[in-house]
Amino acid sequence: MMGLNDLQIDSPDMSYDFNKSGYALYYPEYKQTLYAISDRLNADSMKKFAPITLIAQVQFQLNTQNYEEFESVRPFMNRRVLILVHGFNAQYSEVIATLKQVAAKTQGTYDTVIAYLYPCEKSTFFPPNFPYQQARVNALAIAQTRFPVILDSILSVARRVDIAAHSMGAFLAMNALNNPTSTRLNKVDNLFLAGGAIQMESLLSCPLPLCSTYQNVLNHVHTIYNISSCLDEVLPLHTLFNRETTAGRPKALDPNFLSWNVKMIDASSVVGSHRDYLNNAAVIGLIKLAASYSENQESLMGRFFQLTPDSLEEIPQQVSCSTGIDYAIGTMVDNFLHTQSNHLQNLISNVGNIFIRQMFPLPYWATQTILKN
Repeated sequence: MMGLNDLQIDSPDMSYDFNKSGYALYYPEYKQTLYAISDRLNADSMKKFAPITLIAQVQFQLNTQNYEEFESVRPFMNRRVLILVHGFNAQYSEVIATLKQVAAKTQGTYDTVIAYLYPCEKSTFFPPNFPYQQARVNALAIAQTRFPVILDSILSVARRVDIAAHSMGAFLAMNALNNPTSTRLNKVDNLFLAGGAIQMESLLSCPLPLCSTYQNVLNHVHTIYNISSCLDEVLPLHTLFNRETTAGRPKALDPNFLSWNVKMIDASSVVGSHRDYLNNAAVIGLIKLAASYSENQESLMGRFFQLTPDSLEEIPQQVSCSTGIDYAIGTMVDNFLHTQSNHLQNLISNVGNIFIRQMFPLPYWATQTILKN
């Protein structure tokens, strides 16, 4: 597979946003270049792999559902790059919205922000264990094949590379970075694990059997920021189905075994849900702070921190979250009832719409015509 550094891009540094019709709006003050690198068959495909990796500058002026493959793409030469890796069941529109949110708030910190998309198995069943497990299989396959090639290509030319991985994206990133074929891992400055769906022991560096299987990552990545929240309502389900405590909802740990380059960030006071991490101003502020330390070749001193809306404060020990089975089951029931309530409302609305259309066709079509005009 051709590396990204072997391609050329001839396009100005600009970005776009979308209005409700799906057409792009140009903002000339936007200085970063935004890209989507995708291993999905297409934007709507949550399950299928593309035959080859596609790269597109995020502009999509006419159709936000299609990717554009460039024949020539400029290398990320001497750029400060941030790569975003999404989690389970992330739709294209959500990924691009997060990309723009992060990029807008990190202008001046990064020159290029990239969203990486992979098949992440849309959830349609209850319980959501089967699609979720398939998504983990997909993420692991990507981590062992395509993502290391993408990352290696960018690392070969970029000035500095940071990775922000959410939920299952943390599982993908950790496995890709642990790949022994990756030769430039020491060029990854900061790895941000946001609500990481990885085993808590992944961050421990010690000879015990329960300690990390990602030793290559711990030995080479400069700094790992594990961002967690006790208000995360999704990761208890991961704990329930996979029987492992996640780094995104950590338990008490022995600080003597915590890897030297891991910073534990409790974001419970700012992150109120699983989808809130990379769309949260305080979390993005942390990313900017860490990047500024890297730029000045400095390090954030300390091991345990609490993130607030206004500051990052060092604390004496890791915050431990409740991970009991009762909490997980309660969360699962709440999510299910909320989902079914939405489905029921949509069903009632659709049935009512059909009834009115059949019983009163002329008033119905007249009303629709007026609304469209």
